[in-house]
Amino acid sequence: GGGGGGGGGGSRLWVGNLSWDTDWRALKDHFRQAGNVTRADVATHEDSGRAKGWGTVEYSSPAEAMNAISSLSNTQLDGRVIEVREDREGKQAAAPERYERRERDERRERGERGDRYERGE
Repeated sequence: GGGGGGGGGGSRLWVGNLSWDTDWRALKDHFRQAGNVTRADVATHEDSGRAKGWGTVEYSSPAEAMNAISSLSNTQLDGRVIEVREDREGKQAAAPERYERRERDERRERGERGDRYERGE
C-alpha cells in the first residue's frame, strides 16, 4: 500500500565515498545523529553483491536532511570521509545543467504536467 509522500521531497540524501564495509545499518546509525532516519540503503552490484560505494538516506523531514548535510558531510564513517548531498529525484549524481535543461524540455513536449494548457494558443 502506497502512502502519498510529502510534496517536493528534499528529505532524501545521496551519500558518497562509502567504505565497502558499510552496510545500511551502519549508514542509518551514523545518520541518526542528525534526525529521524526513515530509510537507509547502500547500493550494491546485483551480480557480485559488492557495495558500489554510495547510498541513500531518507529522513522524516527535509529540515532533518538539511541538518544532516551540514553536520555529517565530510565526517568519517568506517574510516572513510563521506560526501553528503541532496538526492535529486533519485538520480545517482548531479547531472550537468545541459542535460537537465534538455530533460525539462522533453517533459514539456510530452505534456506530463501540461494538461491545463490547450494546444491552440
